[in-house]
Amino acid sequence: MVVADSQHFLWTALHWATVSLNQAERVRVSFEPYRASTLGLTDGVVIRVTPEMERPKAVFWADVHFLMIAVKHLDGVLKLMGTAAPKLDKDLKAKAVELRHLLEHWEKAQQGEGAWKGYREKHGPYAAPTQVQFEPGDPGDLRIGTDPLSVVDLAADVRRVEGELVGIEAQT
Repeated sequence: MVVADSQHFLWTALHWATVSLNQAERVRVSFEPYRASTLGLTDGVVIRVTPEMERPKAVFWADVHFLMIAVKHLDGVLKLMGTAAPKLDKDLKAKAVELRHLLEHWEKAQQGEGAWKGYREKHGPYAAPTQVQFEPGDPGDLRIGTDPLSVVDLAADVRRVEGELVGIEAQT
């Protein structure tokens, strides 16, 4: 059983689990327009990049950033729930929190300061959270960052936590 303020924390955790799963779906949906816009630029012709051409990139990376924020908030409320609460997978959570920090503090990338310094020391001077690997399939997977975070694995872990939270709620 979960301790003081348990009902509030429980519903807040369920809220952030729902937001995380919604954002994971938004990342998946916004990837194809981003991918198409990126691949369309590599046909060997010199073109002028316009703001409209950058829109799919902005939408995709905003969706990725918001997913990482939601996962961080979910993790935070799970900690507030105490030791009886479910926990996110340690490695997936660490990658999500790291990506959130890097995407949020983009202004420190060029100087290699803050989290960027450690990220590049660990993964090399050209490491960037904006590297994306796509694995086709049904549903397919996106792996984000130099130390890739699987969006499919992250969503599956959030679903697991959500299921455990629903089980706790059923006992109250």
